[in-house]
Amino acid sequence: MAFRIGDLVLAGVFCHSSPYAVHGHLVLRGSEDPYMFELMGTPASDLCGRSFEFSVPANDREPSDEDRRLAAAFAAQQVGSTGEMTAARRVKTYDCPPEDIPRLLELKQLPPPTLRQCLYLEWFSQNGRVVLEVVDPQIVPLDETQETPSPLEESDDAPTGLDPASDFPEFEIEEVSEEEPPDYSATSRELDQELEEAARRVDREISGQSDEADEFLREMETFDELLEHGPRIPLRSLLKDLSLPEPAPEMPEAQAMESLKAALARLAMTSVAFHICKHCSIQEAYRIFMQEVCNEGAIPGMPGSFVQHFTTSDFCPKCMEE
Repeated sequence: MAFRIGDLVLAGVFCHSSPYAVHGHLVLRGSEDPYMFELMGTPASDLCGRSFEFSVPANDREPSDEDRRLAAAFAAQQVGSTGEMTAARRVKTYDCPPEDIPRLLELKQLPPPTLRQCLYLEWFSQNGRVVLEVVDPQIVPLDETQETPSPLEESDDAPTGLDPASDFPEFEIEEVSEEEPPDYSATSRELDQELEEAARRVDREISGQSDEADEFLREMETFDELLEHGPRIPLRSLLKDLSLPEPAPEMPEAQAMESLKAALARLAMTSVAFHICKHCSIQEAYRIFMQEVCNEGAIPGMPGSFVQHFTTSDFCPKCMEE
């Protein structure tokens, strides 16, 4: 089941400024804060290389409690992979309220349809499959040399993305325990923590901070301790039920793209992002992801608490030279 935000979106920015990344932000009814998205993949040919703002005046109304609930459930920093993204769709609309269409259709009084432009953005993130579909958005190019995306005929070779008919299922994370060498610095670390806490107590007594602030600081310290010294989950264990091919020099570009998108759609459910530098082909990016990131990468044992980023630039000789 898709998480549909077409009725909630008030405005947004879309940018395809690098070969394998789409980014931007959204404003949703029911929330005062913007939502960022940074996705691996490419849009359809009509949006390749495009950057534009869009707005949906028809959605600008007083938010309901349901609007606020949906906005609160939407991850503020969307990461994952692209699905189908195009402004070339045209949809039939009728000059009547949507709720009246079934009745007018039964009475054979439905007005003639009108073809209108539809902005369709689909991606796979922490919220699973997300669909943003709006009719007749107001689009303003950010680059003066660009033209406004128009409802062109869809190209046969345009990327189709992942299968829109299926969402990625829920999956369980197995804790992987690894033997670690004894931590001889534990006593020293505890002493440091006691000294730091004593110093903070003195500062709080001088500044007159409340017990609530004291409790907040303790919670943050516990969180930091879990991040630094808590259990880790290898990325490879999160992908064990996906049939991902082994990387090879002769792998077709389309296969590398779809395999990487499928993996990142799965990892997005635990807030893991992967970025491709300007020097890497999609085949090289897939090799780095499978052989370097998946074999060595791990996330804290509380997935989804924050976005963790991995990038090809950490393994790219040209990036290291720069």
